[in-house]
Amino acid sequence: MAFTVSDFNDLLHLLAENPQWQVELRRHIVSEDLAALPGIVRELAEAQNRAEQRLERLEEVVRDLAEAQKRAEQRLERLEGIVRDLVENVHELVQNQVLAERRLAGVESKLGGLDGKMLEFDRKAPAYFGRWLRRPRVVSHERLWERLEPHLSAEQRQDALLIDLVVEGQAYEEPGKPTRYLAVEVSSVCDSHDVERAIRRARLFRQAGLPALPAVASRCVTDTALTVARELGVVVVDDGRGRFWDEALAKWPADSLQ
Repeated sequence: MAFTVSDFNDLLHLLAENPQWQVELRRHIVSEDLAALPGIVRELAEAQNRAEQRLERLEEVVRDLAEAQKRAEQRLERLEGIVRDLVENVHELVQNQVLAERRLAGVESKLGGLDGKMLEFDRKAPAYFGRWLRRPRVVSHERLWERLEPHLSAEQRQDALLIDLVVEGQAYEEPGKPTRYLAVEVSSVCDSHDVERAIRRARLFRQAGLPALPAVASRCVTDTALTVARELGVVVVDDGRGRFWDEALAKWPADSLQ
């Protein structure tokens, strides 16, 4: 007998009333692979869920790495800034060192020239000062100490003994008068400060009873120093020439030490 639509409807009605029949009918109709499909789908969904969780954790790790990289770059930038500052400071220090060495070399050269000039005036005192003084002689600072000590304070004596050179002799224009003393400031280039020091120290010698004349000796004398020396009666020896001797004698008489 043929299976009709009416029979199909009755079957559906019976399956609805008996759910356990549906399981049994499905087992006969659906293949094992197809029956396992829901389980496979669930497993795939669970695997997908786990993959998404792992991906989220991986994204977190990547974000952490990105932040760590950013912090590292910031620290590197700060370090590069520190290194640049250090390089600049070292460069500046090197430049300053070079400048200091050049200045020191210049100072040493000037001092060397000054020492040589002082030695020259000391050894050749008769040649430089013999035009004004008869038998000129260099006075040692030890002798000066003995002459100054009874008359000057310790501070005054110290200043007076800082004079570069003292030459004594009889002035040709003053026969019979006391021996003259030239209080000489020596420098490579004589300026007004050298003239002022010579005057100050000559006054200290005169205060101690020595009829001193202030003098400066140099290879070169500034115009200002020459003007001051002429006005104040300071003897000038520059490049072998002698100046203002008569002005000094008039300004600093031997018989009056005031």
